[in-house]
Formats: sequence, structure tokens, C-alpha cells
Amino acid sequence: GESSWKLWAGRRAGDKDYVFGDFSRGMLSQAKDLIRDNKHKMADVALQARESFEKSVASHAEDLLDAEGKASPGGTAAVPKESSFSEETKAERWWCQACQAAHKGHTTSREPTERPEDARGCLEVRLLALGSSEEPLSHAGGRPAVEPVCQLALEGKTTGALRLPKAEGEGGDADEAACTNEARFYFKEVVGSDLRVHLWDRGDTRFGLGFEDQTFCGGAFVPLSTIIQMGSRSLSEQFSNESFDIKLKVKLLPLSMVRTKNKLEPCDATGAKQPSTQHGCVVLHLKLQLYGTPAKLRYA
Repeated sequence: GESSWKLWAGRRAGDKDYVFGDFSRGMLSQAKDLIRDNKHKMADVALQARESFEKSVASHAEDLLDAEGKASPGGTAAVPKESSFSEETKAERWWCQACQAAHKGHTTSREPTERPEDARGCLEVRLLALGSSEEPLSHAGGRPAVEPVCQLALEGKTTGALRLPKAEGEGGDADEAACTNEARFYFKEVVGSDLRVHLWDRGDTRFGLGFEDQTFCGGAFVPLSTIIQMGSRSLSEQFSNESFDIKLKVKLLPLSMVRTKNKLEPCDATGAKQPSTQHGCVVLHLKLQLYGTPAKLRYA
């Protein structure tokens, strides 16, 4: 594509010609990917060390249980492998992977092309609006978001960054041009499954450097059961319909509440309080298609 000081410096607005500070911005723009990759690698090494320690502890416990089992007539079951890591470590690992995925634009080519055999339904999501005039998106400190991006997740699977379509004539890099504002998920369970929504400010330099938590602009949980309820005109339709279509305005929660181990833990256990900062809202168009009626899936 055409090169210019604007593109090299990573500016989002202004003239293509040189503007004071472009050289410094350009040098930082070229270096930020390397800085971010190194920061992510350091976090990964720290997590690997924690996982290695927890795996070692679990292995010693398993050896002790095996020894006791051999000494006793009835025997003792070994510690299952999936219990090697603590819930906190699993959650931290998942969050690190989600943060890394948010730096790449989401494209439909990364989604499954065929329906999985064990899928009970499909959820299609379209991003309609990021914030509003009454509830603009903002950082934890209340600073307005410059260039917000949205990430979605369901049953552990995450998207890249979703962006709203740019107006005609508006610039952007190749990653922005390729990404979309839509995502599709196949899911295995309805009850207990939540669509997770994460917002970051891509326009903040700290995001590009790998400090995602400092540029977080709020998140939310949308239960699939809520989509069924809101997409039904009556109680009978909640059990008989297979397709549900709604437009939903979601109020965003702070990072401390989005990253709790269990969103249903009481406030005195998680330390969660009424949010002091209002992050704003996001508007989504949700289409949920079940492969069978809710009544049938409930007892399948």
C-alpha cells in the first residue's frame, strides 16, 4: 500500500505528510510489537513455572495415594490429571491467551466451517455499537476510549478483535481492513454457558506494548438462557422454539468483576463492590439457533 508519515507513525488522524513527533511515534510503533511479544513471553514463562510447580505437587500427592492404596486392602484412586493445576492458574492461563488474541483482528476464516458433531446449537453475534452518547466507553480511570475493540468468548473459545465498519474514506492498516464485526460460535451446553464480552482501547499505546489490563474498557457476561428468554414472547416459546433473535444493550463491568473465578460468588468472597467507574455499554445483535427444542435438549 501507499507509505506515508501517517502510516509509519501509526497516527489515526491528520495529514499524510510529516507532523511534529512522527519520528518518535514511528520508532515506538516499530518497537512496540517486539516489546509486547517479550512481555507475553515473560508472562508465559512465569505461568509455566507455576504450572510445573503445581504439577509436581500433584504428582507427589498421587505417589503418596498410590503407596497408601497398595498398603490398604481396598486401594485408593489416584489424583486425576486435570486437577494438577489450580483454578486460579487455569484462569490466568486463559486470560493471557485471550489478551494475546485481542491483538489480532477477527476474521470469519478463523471460524469452524463445519458444524461439530457434539454441537447443540450455534450463536451468531454482530457488533452494532461501542458505547453511546449517554454511556461512552472509558478506561478504569474514566478517560474516554480512543479506538475501542471488542472480543467475544464462549465455552473457552475466543475471537480476535472485532471492530465496527469504518466510514468510507477512513484510513486503517491491513489488519483493520481484514477484520469484521461478526462472529459465530458452536456450543455444547445452553444452561450455564455465557457469552463473554471484553473491550480494550487499541488506540492507547499501552495496549500495543502488552499492558492490556491497563487499557481494559469493561466486560460482561451474557447467559445463553437469557437470549432464549428475551427472544421468546411467551413461556411456551422458551421450550418449543429453536431460533431466537434479539438486539441487546449490555452494560459493562470493571476488570475485577470480569476476572472473578466464579461470577456467582458472593461479594464478601470476591471483594466485588458496586462499580465506582462506569465503563459504558456495547450493543449486540444475537441470533441463537438450537439443534432441537430447549425441552428436548434439556433431557438429551
